[in-house]
Amino acid sequence: MLHHISINQLLGTFILLSVSLGVIYFFFNGGETMYERFCQPCQDNMELEGTDLLTGEQVKECNDNKLWRDLTMQQGLNYDQPSVMKGRTDVNSVTNWNAPLVWEGTFDPVVIDAIYKKMDPRVAVVVFAVGKYTRFLKAFLESGEKFFLVDFRVTYYIFTDNETDVPPVKMGAGRRISVVTVPSANRWQDVVLGRMKWATITIDKQIRNEADYLFMMDIDSVFRYRFGAESLSQLSAVLHRGYYKTTRNHFPYERRRESTAYIPYEEGDYYYTAAVWGGYLEDMYKLVKYCYEQSQVDAENHIEAVWQEESHLNKYLLYNKPTKVLSSEYLWADYDQIPADIKVVRISQLVKNYAEVRPNGGH
Repeated sequence: MLHHISINQLLGTFILLSVSLGVIYFFFNGGETMYERFCQPCQDNMELEGTDLLTGEQVKECNDNKLWRDLTMQQGLNYDQPSVMKGRTDVNSVTNWNAPLVWEGTFDPVVIDAIYKKMDPRVAVVVFAVGKYTRFLKAFLESGEKFFLVDFRVTYYIFTDNETDVPPVKMGAGRRISVVTVPSANRWQDVVLGRMKWATITIDKQIRNEADYLFMMDIDSVFRYRFGAESLSQLSAVLHRGYYKTTRNHFPYERRRESTAYIPYEEGDYYYTAAVWGGYLEDMYKLVKYCYEQSQVDAENHIEAVWQEESHLNKYLLYNKPTKVLSSEYLWADYDQIPADIKVVRISQLVKNYAEVRPNGGH
């Protein structure tokens, strides 16, 4: 009797183990697209991080993404010793959620580049050059090759309605241009909102397999100074030059309750620009898709957020804090005088005649 029970128990254990192994095999192989949707560069090693405060969805992250937070670097690198007593005293260099607030003088470019170069990330830059905005491509690309993540692997994804206007620009080693055709638009607002739609689709179909980090940038700007690895993080947002010294009640948030981008006057950290933002590929995909979907909800309710995707971007980042905040050095404008706290201008928006370059005359 005891011998008979032992055999049954052994058989039951074997069956249970076989079923478990089968489930595990399906989960890690047959279900690989689920992992790919959530995470790059890893695809099969995720852990639950928490809950998205806006959508209520569970947020997952790859354990292997710790590789992209690895602070190791090669031996024998020469650089200045950091000080615990000296540094920038005219600006704040940390947020109230303890994320870095990056200014010139708060990091060592030799050290930070060495750390990230060891990881050898692939960086995507998404820009839209629709209609007359193709005229800005040459200066953007040539200055990017001079100042943007030099010696890193970079692909510029140019979304345009006229491929023949994309200029030939000499690329550095490991750097290239990829052209994505998109339809023209009758309003500049539709171009702005269309960025989120076409970026979401293209990340899903193509960029996900080709990049680890992604930046969204405006094409009507040029790089003027080093824009390096200090800008990289899980989610990096840039302080809007016009509002980084103002109080939250003066931020141009969407104040109409009818919009999904609504933020009340008593809430807000900073006002972020939608002209430069970046992060891990999957975190950016989630944010870009969020802006697109929320703008679609607004459209169904016959409302358009006051600053289109920038309004939705600020709503998202208020409740899903960026892991790094970049100062207005990372997007200034040739329109404005440079104040004393901006030691360098890394990228700047160009002066232009909006009535002439925008499809609906800038209105």
